[in-house]
Amino acid sequence: MNNNETTDVRDILIQILKSNSEIQYDNVDMNTKLMDLGINSFKSMQVLIELEESLEIQFPDNMLTPEIFETVGSLYQAMYTLCSNEN
Repeated sequence: MNNNETTDVRDILIQILKSNSEIQYDNVDMNTKLMDLGINSFKSMQVLIELEESLEIQFPDNMLTPEIFETVGSLYQAMYTLCSNEN
């Protein structure tokens, strides 16, 4: 995955989180907890579905853990791994 693809994945993630959150984008970084953005378990599933559709990936069952959905960074790392494996 090249640098442009990495940026695209990050941008897609931030856009989807913004659309499912009431928090301003400026307040979000890789250490931000999804719960602090108002992303509860129901919204996590909405985010997951949107990510899978946007990036044409599928999260395997073993990646559907609370740790993956803890922070923006942990979710980004999971997406990065999945996208890298697709190429």
